[in-house]
Amino acid sequence: MSQNLLGDRHPNWKGGNIEYLTSLIHANQRVKDWAVTVLANAHSACERCGAPATEAHHKREVEELLALILDPANGEALCKACHVAHHSSYPFKNRAVMRSTLARSSFVLGNPLEESPLR
Repeated sequence: MSQNLLGDRHPNWKGGNIEYLTSLIHANQRVKDWAVTVLANAHSACERCGAPATEAHHKREVEELLALILDPANGEALCKACHVAHHSSYPFKNRAVMRSTLARSSFVLGNPLEESPLR
């Protein structure tokens, strides 16, 4: 196959596995409970600018230490603007690392990704 028809350059491209796995993790009830706890601990105020917080953010990236994925001490409450500003300041360093991290997170969250296209 031609190199210029791989991945998102192929006419049948429908998105990558990372987005799929991320959606599975964010749909997990334990992750939702973690986010609620983080927002409650901050009294729903952004920890960077003081605006109303709507999102929970991991202080240390999950790819660094997977055990912290559900630790409320590793979370901070952020408003949408601060969360976007934080993540737009750097791209993912390595998509392969992110993919393996998301696949391993199924063990921590207790929902095996049996249907995952990465298995």
